[in-house]
Amino acid sequence: MAFPYKHVLLIGATSGIGKAMAERLIAEGVKVTAVGRRKDALDEFENAHPGSARGAVLDITQLDKLPEFAKHITEASPDIDCLFLNAGMQRPFDFSKPESVDLNLFHAETTVNYTSLVAVTHAFLPFLIAKEGPSGIIFTGTHLSIVPAAQLPGYAASKSALNVFAMCLRDQLRNTQIKVTEIAAPAVKTELHDYMGLDVGRNLGMPLDKFTDEAYQGLLSGEDTIAVGAIMLPGAKEVIADIVAKRRTLFTSLAELIRSHKPTGRLLDRATIQDTTQSTVDSIVLSLPDIMATKLRPLPLQAALRNASRCVPRQQRHFASTPKCLTDGVYGELTAMRTRTPFIDAFRKRQEQEGGQSAAVTAPVGEKAPINTTPKRMSESFHKVILPLARDPWLLDSYINATGHIRLGTIFMDLDALAGVVAYKHTGESVMTVTAAVDRITLRHPLTSICDLELSGQVTFATGRSSMEISLQVAKAPEEGKEAKEEDILLTCAFTMVSLDPVTKKPVNISPLKLVTDEERRLYKEGEENYNAKKELSKIALRKQTPNDEESDLIHALWLKQSEYSNATSAMQKPANAHYMASSLIQSVQIMQPQYRNRHNFMIFGGFLLKSTFELAFTCTSALSHARPRFLALDPSTFANPVPVGSVLYMTAVAAYTEPGVGDSTRVQIRVDTHVRSVEHGEVRPTGQFNYTFEVPGELSVLPQTYDEFVIYLDARRRAMRVAGRAGSSVDSAGQDGILG
Repeated sequence: MAFPYKHVLLIGATSGIGKAMAERLIAEGVKVTAVGRRKDALDEFENAHPGSARGAVLDITQLDKLPEFAKHITEASPDIDCLFLNAGMQRPFDFSKPESVDLNLFHAETTVNYTSLVAVTHAFLPFLIAKEGPSGIIFTGTHLSIVPAAQLPGYAASKSALNVFAMCLRDQLRNTQIKVTEIAAPAVKTELHDYMGLDVGRNLGMPLDKFTDEAYQGLLSGEDTIAVGAIMLPGAKEVIADIVAKRRTLFTSLAELIRSHKPTGRLLDRATIQDTTQSTVDSIVLSLPDIMATKLRPLPLQAALRNASRCVPRQQRHFASTPKCLTDGVYGELTAMRTRTPFIDAFRKRQEQEGGQSAAVTAPVGEKAPINTTPKRMSESFHKVILPLARDPWLLDSYINATGHIRLGTIFMDLDALAGVVAYKHTGESVMTVTAAVDRITLRHPLTSICDLELSGQVTFATGRSSMEISLQVAKAPEEGKEAKEEDILLTCAFTMVSLDPVTKKPVNISPLKLVTDEERRLYKEGEENYNAKKELSKIALRKQTPNDEESDLIHALWLKQSEYSNATSAMQKPANAHYMASSLIQSVQIMQPQYRNRHNFMIFGGFLLKSTFELAFTCTSALSHARPRFLALDPSTFANPVPVGSVLYMTAVAAYTEPGVGDSTRVQIRVDTHVRSVEHGEVRPTGQFNYTFEVPGELSVLPQTYDEFVIYLDARRRAMRVAGRAGSSVDSAGQDGILG
């Protein structure tokens, strides 16, 4: 995976970690604007990297100058898409000896480590929020923000404040394209520890080059919290990781709880918060001698209980409380690339455009953003996310059903969202990309327990024309720094995405793939074979050609059999486990609400259609078999036409084909056809066809009666025969008991 940003503004770039990270980013082809106080160091850095680096002198402790600095820098370099906030200061303070504490130095450390970085973030946020495309804010933190060092109260407290600020900022920006990342650093051999003496300080901790490499690899992983190394205690890394995970679960739950109620109270501005913090510290330091010289009188138990009861707020009962829906079921890490504008804003903007349509026709058309068609590596589009289902029970609530199984429909939604993220990393933001087809989703290994899941994927086939194939997989989340094992891969799938001109909606050319390794060539060849196979199959589709001789004989035999079944005088009676195709048909009708829109605001997200059709197919299978189906695969399925927001979606599921499964079981193919109409119920348009395969216990068969049903039957039979002909098909082993449903 390539570094996700093109131009980084790096604060604190003249020494230590900041300088090392700036050098690494430039080596990886990223532009860097280095910010620091020392002009000579910045000039040296800029001269060493002509064309890739520039320097900007700034003292970040001069808070009043930050807004003007941000305005100047972003006007000069509008392509900046990442803030890397790395400044830091560390000094020991001993509050048991108040006379030794220099409060001015303490406040200066707090300003450098926390207040100034908040102010820099505040100054650049309007620019980043208004910016098109992904952008990021990266903070360099420390493990001491979780487990503080007693000798470093100023450093640990200010870094803890920065850690909390990063968490809150990440949550507040959850519906934007801005990703907030924090790197938790160990002690590193830099100038930060010079107060210990050069011999000790410069040799304390992890080598700088090792830290830089691990931090950079962490940034490539896509994680928003990157732990490098640990504090120097046995087992500390695992303990801190557990604390951070549990703390984040509580943080997320609290944030959702507060958002579900009307906020009260007033907001404090930055100056008020800073003044309050400093005055509190001042008062504590100045009063410490008196406090330590006084013997504290213990409070009687009954008095303490009375005081405590007065402090407990009275509970209020609300007549009704409806929590705010944060997403439509898609994992939050994947939503930023999808919905970016509140629907009401997009709706009003479209109304304004429609109202001024006549004027817009004669208005000059602005220059369109150029489409980058430079060949790209597969790794440049690679993206992964971790679903912490085992660590976050509230997140698990969105993925679990009443029987304790993982809802596959929600995973399908995430996969389609991930395919969109991967596609835009390959094409850039100047095109409109839509899901054209799901070529196949296969269950490889059953999930037998709740665990964290890793969703990952990349573009594996792109010739330079408008379409691309994206290969995705879902696996049990591996240990940090390791890849998923074969037996831990749960699902594999391939999506076909098509890029369109945002205005004309016509296909546009995109970057072809540049193949370097043997593995890339293998993946590309598989995609090419799949592409060619689809073209050949389209030529012999039943809509273009009549059934072949074998299929015609089969139709006749089935017709004779069902004729005998319907003949009251015939001795041949229809078995109880044989079902007419028409009897399996079920339908669903839904109004398409804006909560399920895609990033273009007025069309429905393809993942929602996958989820809806899957759950209807599951219901159809269970109604037919009177058993709980096991999902095996989604066979090639197409999105024929977009589904507009506000339209009425009709979904029809029918058992299309059955065949013997593993042991005493039956594989059932369910075909789901979707059509859309306006609310006024005018023209009907087909929007897609989805083909699911399940396994159920016992023997079942389905019988077509009309010619339409015979065609559906033959189409499904062809798919089953193609799957059976694949070498090493993993479907046979996937029908074991698991918790996917």
